[in-house]
Amino acid sequence: MNSPRFFDLHVHSTLKPYMLSAVDSPWEDYDKATPEERVRRTPKLTQSDYKKLLRSGTRVVCLALHPIERYLISAFTTRPLAYALVFRMRLERVRQVLQSNPFTILQQEYNLFQAYRKQPDGPGQVYLVRRPEDLDTALADPHGLAVILAIEGAHALGFEFRSYKFPKIAGFSYDGFTPLDRETIRARLSWAAQQGVQLITLVHMVYNHLATPA
Repeated sequence: MNSPRFFDLHVHSTLKPYMLSAVDSPWEDYDKATPEERVRRTPKLTQSDYKKLLRSGTRVVCLALHPIERYLISAFTTRPLAYALVFRMRLERVRQVLQSNPFTILQQEYNLFQAYRKQPDGPGQVYLVRRPEDLDTALADPHGLAVILAIEGAHALGFEFRSYKFPKIAGFSYDGFTPLDRETIRARLSWAAQQGVQLITLVHMVYNHLATPA
């Protein structure tokens, strides 16, 4: 009898290694890297690492790339060090998220995803699903994980909350807002399609000027 195969509709496997100081790769066992989160049941910025997914029998996932809204960070505190300490995030990353257009952060998280398609210390392999045949290839590999890429929130494409007021922080300069015009929207959607993104959630936790909750 074949072992069951599972499909997870929503994971953030690359968010933690991109943002947190305790983890460098989506192939790291997050339970070992951050054991206190398991004890306290406070998983913070992760859903699951690749190893845990494969151990559980999960073979297909929808992985959502998600730059944290800089509005959320500045609403919590205008001191990047305080935010970094509370959430155990990389201080340089907190500063970067606050200052950068989220599309820049999205591209960097995508690059991290691509850099770790192959497991550094084992046989695991991530297969980016662009067509149905890619699913067959991944499932034929006993160590394969099929990833359907998604983007979570229109802000990730640069169309963020445009009434956001940048906090005054010494030494900080900020990327401005992305023009909200059809040419730019088409260009960003074209970029997403070229990278193999299959799904885009327009609305996230913060209002943006491309979409809003009903």
